[in-house]
Amino acid sequence: MRLQATRTSVTSAGGASDAFYRAAGGKPTLDQRFEKDKSLRDKISGKNLITFSRSSGTNKGATYVDSDGLIKTSPVNLVTYSEQFDQTAWTKSNGVQVTPNAAESPTDENTADLINFTGGSQRLYSNFTPSAGTYTLSVYLRVASGSKQLRMQAYSPADGVQNKSITVTNTWQRFSHTVVVSNTQTSFYPVSPVDIGEVYIWGAQLQEGTLTDYIPTQGTPSGAPRFDHDPVTGESLGLLIEEGRTNLIQISEPDNRTFPSPFNSYWSTQNLDLSAEVTKVLGPDGVSNSASEMQLATAGGWDLYYTINNITAGESCTFSAWVKLGTATNLVLVPNNRTSWNSMISDCRSFDSSDGLNTTSFTKVS
Repeated sequence: MRLQATRTSVTSAGGASDAFYRAAGGKPTLDQRFEKDKSLRDKISGKNLITFSRSSGTNKGATYVDSDGLIKTSPVNLVTYSEQFDQTAWTKSNGVQVTPNAAESPTDENTADLINFTGGSQRLYSNFTPSAGTYTLSVYLRVASGSKQLRMQAYSPADGVQNKSITVTNTWQRFSHTVVVSNTQTSFYPVSPVDIGEVYIWGAQLQEGTLTDYIPTQGTPSGAPRFDHDPVTGESLGLLIEEGRTNLIQISEPDNRTFPSPFNSYWSTQNLDLSAEVTKVLGPDGVSNSASEMQLATAGGWDLYYTINNITAGESCTFSAWVKLGTATNLVLVPNNRTSWNSMISDCRSFDSSDGLNTTSFTKVS
């Protein structure tokens, strides 16, 4: 569903057009210009009055059509409780103290936390097991007066310590640190002490790729709002929203990773060599190396399957994928019960040209 709110459709004063407001000398109390501004910020108050979140169980966001007509993926904030550093999702080592809601945040709400570093070995951090790649950590910081020398960090045994020195003043600033990591558990430190003392913190974000607008989170990672467009004309279609959904496939493209507990999800192969017969190619989002071209076997048996352990019994599940044919004529989905290893024949499905699959463009099937 797309939400196309304007000043005439979301106000408490009512009215059919801006002309009525001008004639009556009135002013709307809420002016959300999703189509024009591509923002959740209210034009009247200048603040984000909408609480937006979209759960994302992986580091991959949802898709939308950008103004250039290309399918793109929205960024995802991978840290949880991005404004609540007193939560157990944030590890506080060696006695570091966090006081919640101790000051006004950059959005003028009393949601900024206070961290008191009394020793140089104290740390505030969050752990994450990423896929290998480039990530950007960002956070808003300030001190009560003067300035302090602090640092942002990423650490893993495989990649070592990646530091960035920062100078924090008494004015809110958003600091960022871009790092390259392996697919091993990595600790991300939004702020660590060089100078000890108190520092105010708000709005931590960890995302794949380069820095984007801040995305608040609660108990799960969250994707950014998507402002959709007509793929032919490029016309803005407003804010794209939908019911909550979770992608149970934690690794959306075939590779050799294993997603850890509680999911324990992974790809397995029989007639397909992941290292030699899978090539990264241009995907439907217009991004190089975002899709996988697979050299499927002609012999019997199966090529690859994905193990999922986090399905709830009795719930309906929908499979979907973007597919472009090469020399193959179809894509076959075979759900299998791992308890007894018997295929659920009634749920097997072959997707082919009757579903829109072709050799020139990607088609989403489900």
